[in-house]
Amino acid sequence: MIFLIYNHGMGLSDEPEDQVDDEPGDDEFGTLPFDFQLTTFRKLQHLRLYAAPLVAHAATEAYNAAWRWGQPTRYGQDDDRFYERQAAYDEKESALLNAIRSDLRIPAA
Repeated sequence: MIFLIYNHGMGLSDEPEDQVDDEPGDDEFGTLPFDFQLTTFRKLQHLRLYAAPLVAHAATEAYNAAWRWGQPTRYGQDDDRFYERQAAYDEKESALLNAIRSDLRIPAA
């Protein structure tokens, strides 16, 4: 999900074919597919069943931050807001990794 968002915003992926003919003023112009997050969401649902509550919460927070980053991302438009949303995701991802390490009793590096 993260690589999809990053590559799309940076214009490194192929532009979606169904949007090539869209008008630039259209709100949907250059957006990610409607279900861009679906695979990750399914994995999150499984994780919520088996993970410790702290890890499940941190994973949900990281997923939500990723969704908030990807939802408004437009193809090839890596503006300041793109990087701000990426930084917000990075913070939540770090919290998730720390929660996993803590749950596994792995000392912080």
